Amino acid sequence: MSFLPLRLRTRAAIVTLALILLAGLVAHAAAHAAAHAAAHAAANPAADPALTAAEAARVVDLIETLSPELGPLAYDEESAEEWFTRDEVRDRLIAKAGFTRESWRAAFDATICGYLANLPAGPLEARFAQMRRRLEHAPRMTPEQRAAALGFVEEHEQRLGQLRAAGRADAAAVRPLMPRLERLMPQDVAGE
Repeated sequence: MSFLPLRLRTRAAIVTLALILLAGLVAHAAAHAAAHAAAHAAANPAADPALTAAEAARVVDLIETLSPELGPLAYDEESAEEWFTRDEVRDRLIAKAGFTRESWRAAFDATICGYLANLPAGPLEARFAQMRRRLEHAPRMTPEQRAAALGFVEEHEQRLGQLRAAGRADAAAVRPLMPRLERLMPQDVAGE
């Protein structure tokens, strides 16, 4: 009987770690979508032009304007679509700013990936290393649980790397907007 509560606490710890890691850093689907978009852009450079500084500024302006109404920014593959749909039934500010559903998604994704590309690698690497150290020394985890949790951290570190790589082309356009984006991002992403 005591095995079950321990197992549930351990699962809760793993879920908590997962939520901390995923809160704004990456989501599984976002990484897949960004990797696919990067591969598509590499194969068809004329079909996917780079983000302009003006587009990035409009995206950040809209996020700042809409976040009090639509909620805090939490990036995943559905964020751009959700924001567009919710704004579409309200004030249509995204459309009024000159974005179609497709151009909004492309500019939103490029802005967030550009933001991630501008984050210094050192603190991100240190955060993942700290998570691995904590997991390696977690006393209540079985070896199987530890291996699964470490695999989870490794997978998400790789996905973050993919998003950062996808954002390199747009990093310069986003760089002047970093202070504004850092205020909009969850604190565990922007603050460390």
